[in-house]
Parts: sequence; structure tokens; C-alpha cells
Amino acid sequence: MKKALKFRLKPLFSNTFLQHSKSSIILISTMGLTLLLVSCNKQDYLTWNCTSEKNQQDKLSFILEGSKIRLKQETFNFCGSLGSNSFFDGICPALPENASITFNIKKGWLSLKDNIYLCESL
Repeated sequence: MKKALKFRLKPLFSNTFLQHSKSSIILISTMGLTLLLVSCNKQDYLTWNCTSEKNQQDKLSFILEGSKIRLKQETFNFCGSLGSNSFFDGICPALPENASITFNIKKGWLSLKDNIYLCESL
């Protein structure tokens, strides 16, 4: 009679390894989620200093923050763009080009109340 061969297969990973792997995966996932949430709250902004083309003494500063312009104590929302011109207003008009502020970031000029300002980012 032939003896039956008995094979005992060992698990590929031990239980302690799997427990450590699960806790590592949970830790990495938690850290990734935390990083994602923190980065979502981060807003980029850029400060601009401008001088009027008509009067060198007429100066203003504004902050371009996400899709908003903060000028003095007012906030202007992004209303749309045509080419490299972006339009901003407190309440966007039906046609973006009728907004109270036109800003061209490539040329660095801002049009506000029939006045054109030459601007530099800080």
C-alpha cells in the first residue's frame, strides 16, 4: 500500500502580517484623506499694485483670489472671459463684457470705471 502524501500549505501571509498591513493601509488612507481635505481649503491669491495710465498719482491695489477680485472693501465675482480678458462684477451681467471690471492678466492691465490701470503682481 502506498502511503498518501500529506501536504500542508502554509498561508502566503501570516495573520500578524495581514493585521499590520491592514492597519498600515488604514493609516495611509487616513493621512491621504487628511491631506486632500487640507489642500482643498487652501486658496491661492495674488496681490497686484496698479497705476492709472491717465494719472500716475492714482494708484490702487487688489487681490486676485481664486475666481474673485478683492478691491478695497468690495468683492467682485468672475463673470466670464473672452480671449485673455476676464470680467468681474459684484453681480454678473447677462453679457460678461458689460461687467464693471476687465482684467487682462497677460498684459497686466485692469479697466475700472473708464480708467485703465497698469498693474504688476507682487
